Amino acid sequence: MAMMRQMFEFMSTAQRQNQEQMEQMLQQQTGNPPQFNGKADDDLEFWLFSTEQYYSNYSEEMQSNTSDFVNTIFGNLGPAAQTWYREFKIALGDEPATWAIFNQRIRERFRAATKNNSNGEKPQGKSQPPKKTPAVTGNANLAPTSTGKNGDKPTCAYCDKSGHTEAVGVKKNADTKVAASKNT
Repeated sequence: MAMMRQMFEFMSTAQRQNQEQMEQMLQQQTGNPPQFNGKADDDLEFWLFSTEQYYSNYSEEMQSNTSDFVNTIFGNLGPAAQTWYREFKIALGDEPATWAIFNQRIRERFRAATKNNSNGEKPQGKSQPPKKTPAVTGNANLAPTSTGKNGDKPTCAYCDKSGHTEAVGVKKNADTKVAASKNT
């Protein structure tokens, strides 16, 4: 009889501990999980790190060979990222969307845009002409290019606007970013 009571107490304690853990996980889930919208000013690496920290209780699911964890965080993605996610899932077919694969593919898609934006370049999305370098084109980068319609007005190879050269376009972009950072 004493053995049965000990067994019952042990099971009750284990059940209570499991219930407390589940309540903690639910409280954590109902907080504010990190969001990634897929915009050029979003920090993808910070979002990935924050997501791993926020869902640290789900480390087994993160490392498993299933789509469970990635499906869980779908709601933390903004519209642009959700659109990408749908295409990502379709491209995988029957292969599970593991956290490792998700990390790799989301970096391939969104890291270039956020990295370019932090370097002062235009975000991905609009096609931009390849940057000319003096090593490749000689002095062609120094002279303005002219379009047939405006005669002798130069066209910027950086922003595709007429009336200034690439060097002026890059400087204008940098000046705009500096002014914007001073205003915030």
